[in-house]
Amino acid sequence: MFLDKRSLEIIKILLKYPHLKSKDLEEKMSLSRRQITYSIEKANGWLESNGLPVIKRNNAGTFLLNQKVQNYFAEQMQWTCWESETDYIPTEQERSLMIVLFLIDTSEEVSLAHLLDLLKVSKNTALSDVKLAMKYVEPFKLTITYSRMRGYCISGEEIAARKLIRKLVMDILEMYHGSDFMDELLGERREETFGLVREMEQVLNIKYTDQSLEVLSYVIAFNLSRAQNNHHLSKKSIVIHTDIQDTREYRTAQQILEAHLSLPDLERNWIILQFLMANIQQSEIHGFEETQLKEAVEQVISLFEDKVFIKVSDRRILTERLFMHLRPAYYRSRYHLNLEVDSYAAFIRGDDNLLILFNIIQEIIYPIEESLQVRFPQNELALLTFLFGTELVNQGIFLKNKTIAVVVCANGLTISRLLKHTLKDLFPDFVFTETLSSREFSNYSSRYDIAFTSVPLATEKLSFLVDPLMSDNEKIGLKRQVYQKLGLYDDEAVQRIMEVVKRYTEVTDEESLEQALHQVVLSNKSETKAVPDQNALPDLNSYFPQDAIQMIESVEDWKEALALACSPLLKRGIITENYINALIAENDTEESYSFLGDCMAIPHSSVEKGVLSDGFALLILKKPVQFRNRKQIRIITPLAILNQSVHLKAIIQLNQLAEDEAAISSMLAAEEPTVIREIIKEASKKKV
Repeated sequence: MFLDKRSLEIIKILLKYPHLKSKDLEEKMSLSRRQITYSIEKANGWLESNGLPVIKRNNAGTFLLNQKVQNYFAEQMQWTCWESETDYIPTEQERSLMIVLFLIDTSEEVSLAHLLDLLKVSKNTALSDVKLAMKYVEPFKLTITYSRMRGYCISGEEIAARKLIRKLVMDILEMYHGSDFMDELLGERREETFGLVREMEQVLNIKYTDQSLEVLSYVIAFNLSRAQNNHHLSKKSIVIHTDIQDTREYRTAQQILEAHLSLPDLERNWIILQFLMANIQQSEIHGFEETQLKEAVEQVISLFEDKVFIKVSDRRILTERLFMHLRPAYYRSRYHLNLEVDSYAAFIRGDDNLLILFNIIQEIIYPIEESLQVRFPQNELALLTFLFGTELVNQGIFLKNKTIAVVVCANGLTISRLLKHTLKDLFPDFVFTETLSSREFSNYSSRYDIAFTSVPLATEKLSFLVDPLMSDNEKIGLKRQVYQKLGLYDDEAVQRIMEVVKRYTEVTDEESLEQALHQVVLSNKSETKAVPDQNALPDLNSYFPQDAIQMIESVEDWKEALALACSPLLKRGIITENYINALIAENDTEESYSFLGDCMAIPHSSVEKGVLSDGFALLILKKPVQFRNRKQIRIITPLAILNQSVHLKAIIQLNQLAEDEAAISSMLAAEEPTVIREIIKEASKKKV
């Protein structure tokens, strides 16, 4: 039986969001209730014909989809290709992509008859699809021309065609039958190219992310097609810098390629560059072969520590993670082959905390950008934001006697860690042990109770399909779904409460009441509070407890001043004596950078040195005291930061205050702590 695109899309959505109701589907797909009902009937017919349980609804109106359906798709079909070629007719946009790739790959003349056979459409439809294909290649300064002698062909610089291949492959992989179409074009070349990539993994002892492995293999295959069809790169159009020759990838890929293929030097170097630009999930290449990049990475981490006022607990590990992420970004940026999709940057723009961190990354990334002599685009900066964000919030708490959960994500290390952190916030009563790729999961034998996954998995255990980047409503829906499966949440109980409420009072907004009841019930299902509102980060004023502000005439030296400034935090149990000793030891050097503006010191250290809670204090000196670096300081603000995931707004406001000459002058001239408090309150109102 035929499964149309709309019905398939509904199955995909319900596999990811089984808590949805008919109204939610209507909004998500921009369809009427009648269209939804009709498509679900068609989907159920297809499920029945394949011996699978049909889509049902409970008394609360929530759709129910059996685990067997997910297992079926995981075992029988690819996530991106759920129908056979005969079942699915591509859209006009998809057909235009097929035309472009066909022209990129072929070595023969292409007539209209060839396109009719390829697309299985009428002559007029094919001509219309060619016009769309022309628009698709325009941004790359390419054109699709036709002549009786040569037929249809792509014209323009070869380097533009090579850059087009990467975007084209990624776009076609989004089609339901995209990989099948490319496999058919490539024939035996498909396995040959995938074999080259796997050989690289084995020899270098690395693992590409699932997404990179697939994209990289197709990109290399179609690049080789261009070279073998005598569409060669020109030395004038692309300069492959000699620095790639110092990498292990270069030496290994050169040996592998020479063993299998005969290519000109420029073509071989271009293929090696594709390897260098691919994201890696796991690597044992710990050495920094690019000295300039290593120095830039170290400098960025130092700037990060200074900007957000924390000490990275394991600098070596963060350095390796950052380098592993930056290496492909480095080559993508150097050769202007950056990520095309804007989803990561768009997600950050909707999250207050991440947006603040994103702005910080924009400020501190300049050592890398200067070494490359190119600016990182928004999406590369967004991925770096996720990487540093997970470093801020990873507290490594292990809870005994809890549900064991694993995370399976095909989107690479940075996004996988972000997903894991999101899930840990949603389910603090679970123990999250591993973050795996789908290939690693297929061989995973350790104990787990639940798998959260971005792709369908064949498993007898509970598994939940999730998007790596979830909205607040999707998080609430996932929480309901999980606790329902575990028997810890009764969705129909909310409906019964609703009936009681409506019996004794008039309900003016039934939908909002129902949503509020769900949130109240869900908030009691875990040991900590529900996910905090990311748009309500604590401001600067909230970090200063009562009696945290002191004013004094003078002190003997900077050590006395620092200890005195910390005394309110010590009295309130926010820090220990060890923390004060650590601050004195860390500032007893001429190279300390814990200062803001002209006269403010902001001593701070890592949590393990003696931070028990969050809090700032402030000491005003009438006479300045000289620190080891010869700075004359009149304001000392010691910082104690326990929760490193929500303090960024306050830090930015403190920095703004230190740079505000009028505000600093007023603070130094003040006679009472209450005046200082009012200045801090005003600073807390400023946007960051």
